[in-house]
Amino acid sequence: MSDHGNNANLFFKGTASGKIELANPFFMMLLSENNSAKYGNHLLKNQQKLFSAHDVNRVINEIIGVKKEFNGLNFLLHELDPLRTCGNALIPPEFCRCYHSQEEIEYFEKHRYDFEERATPPN
Repeated sequence: MSDHGNNANLFFKGTASGKIELANPFFMMLLSENNSAKYGNHLLKNQQKLFSAHDVNRVINEIIGVKKEFNGLNFLLHELDPLRTCGNALIPPEFCRCYHSQEEIEYFEKHRYDFEERATPPN
């Protein structure tokens, strides 16, 4: 996973492409041969689908054996829904680059505190 791009240039941050780059960091995952044989099929199917930091957190923690409930989906074990939205991936509107229907914006605003509470790690 990379940083959020060119954030030192104040002019670039204000452009449409700058905002997109800042909201969507580059992500790349390399797997060993063993893991590639085990997870490669789902990784290939999910490579052009929407996933979130919650999903990455779940994948990493499950790989290292953490046993707890996570908000995200494990994209190495399951194929992601091609119609997944920022709302059901728990991506806040300010970081979402998808088209938003008024219904989705209202749903997210209504449940915003639920999402933020679930996304906050326990002490």
